[in-house]
Amino acid sequence: MKLRIATYEDYDQIRDLHLKNDIKILKENNWINFWKQNPLLQKFDNNYPIGWVLTEKEKIVGYLGNIVKEYYHLNKIIIVACSHAWIVDKKYKLESLTLINIFFSQKNIDVFITTTPNKTAEKLFLRYGAKVMPLKNYNENLFLILNTEKFIDSFTKYKKILSNKILKLLILNLFKITMTNKINFWKKFIQKRKINLHYTFDKPFEYFWNEYKNKNDKFIQSKSPNWLNWHINNLKDAWVISITENDKIKGYALCSQRNNETYDLKRISIIDVVTIGDDVDIYSSLIKGCIEESYKRGYHIIDMIGTGRKKKKMFANFKTFKRTVPNFLFYYYSKDLALSNLLINEIKWDPTLLDGDSFLI
Repeated sequence: MKLRIATYEDYDQIRDLHLKNDIKILKENNWINFWKQNPLLQKFDNNYPIGWVLTEKEKIVGYLGNIVKEYYHLNKIIIVACSHAWIVDKKYKLESLTLINIFFSQKNIDVFITTTPNKTAEKLFLRYGAKVMPLKNYNENLFLILNTEKFIDSFTKYKKILSNKILKLLILNLFKITMTNKINFWKKFIQKRKINLHYTFDKPFEYFWNEYKNKNDKFIQSKSPNWLNWHINNLKDAWVISITENDKIKGYALCSQRNNETYDLKRISIIDVVTIGDDVDIYSSLIKGCIEESYKRGYHIIDMIGTGRKKKKMFANFKTFKRTVPNFLFYYYSKDLALSNLLINEIKWDPTLLDGDSFLI
């Protein structure tokens, strides 16, 4: 059994390992570009492996991806490694620890993160001293229903009562009677600001990021156009809305499609919403803009998960529905004592779905 750094040429065997374990993977060109276009790897290619593989007689039997990212705190760069797709053939489970060991043994990493752990990975991260990200209600999912009929269609498929047309019609009518006011509440909000639509982050967003970074004291992933565009390249149907004042961007929101194909639910998620100084008025206008644009595009629901409390509170003002996603997890670990002490504080976190590898799901 050998352990080595993963290469682009390993794609076919890594893909087979993913498919064998019913785990999604990007197509070959997209997978290679995902690593090659990572802004940190473009600057320091030799410093950070894209992952590691376990081989038995040249056959890959285990894999762990290593996504490196740039975070900031008080304008200081913090290098973060995110675990990705830890997969090992059942026959070699006892050898799987070597992948986790080498992940945590990286010398040039400040913080280690996992956002999509299975039960085994969760236990191992905790064994290494990892902590649960302290943000309360992180796994709380808020959503608005934009198309009641389609939502009920998906709900009845989920409940396996689709064939009973009478029961389905009864549920639909009862839902409309009891929930119409709540479902349509967002329409009462008057949009006070002009909303601009984008599909990439360009130069004006660089100025916004510099101002935002200088005024922010949280532990945040880089929101520079370079990094945001890299993420967007790996999102589905992603778009951005912004608000400007005096030709300067004052806030933006990023949305992406995250459909539930199993139940034919067309879903859009607010990945992040950002303002200078947590401006409440701009938050509200951006969220209203996201809802209106999603409604025009024919989505059945719009949701928000994995964000900070204030952003969820702003979204909840539109009378959202709520559910908890129990397996939506976020663990972190740092060998640096100062960073560890910093990150146990809830107010230092401002997570989004772009953290870790959640955006690839």
